[in-house]
Amino acid sequence: NAAKLGPPPIPEYDPDLRVYDYPIFETYQKGFEELEKNVTLLYNKDANPSQELKKLTHSLLFCFFRLVKTLINNPEAADNDKETMYQLFLNVHHLLNSYRPHQARQTLVAILEAQIKRRTLFLAQIEKRLSKSRAILRQVATAPEVSATADAPAPAAPPSEKGPDAMDIDE
Repeated sequence: NAAKLGPPPIPEYDPDLRVYDYPIFETYQKGFEELEKNVTLLYNKDANPSQELKKLTHSLLFCFFRLVKTLINNPEAADNDKETMYQLFLNVHHLLNSYRPHQARQTLVAILEAQIKRRTLFLAQIEKRLSKSRAILRQVATAPEVSATADAPAPAAPPSEKGPDAMDIDE
């Protein structure tokens, strides 16, 4: 059973699997930074990442429309647009990956806030039940005593001295 809980086996090498025109296993072994050294940076690193991402996606959409127009009119001249789209995709990919630590921080903040809210509600419920219990205890403490003889059941017969398993034989 414990063997089933371990990490899955590494898949066999398949040269057909590619990410950004590189074999997938080579990509993950080298890391994207090394493979993207020949990529032109098309965004400002110091600017707001969400605004830069929006600009890149608009450029990508514009380039796609230009590529479609080029493919309709002159399919042989589409190589430049394809290369531009490739560069835009790599830049979007890189920008999204650089934004992941911020996303992880925000996710943790949201999870912790939800935990705080849930625990605060739970604590409020406990305090409410505690105050009800204290009120009931105060009522019981201040209530007049009820006579034990009126409503109480008759006392049970005292146990025999011989014990519970002994039999009475009177012959």
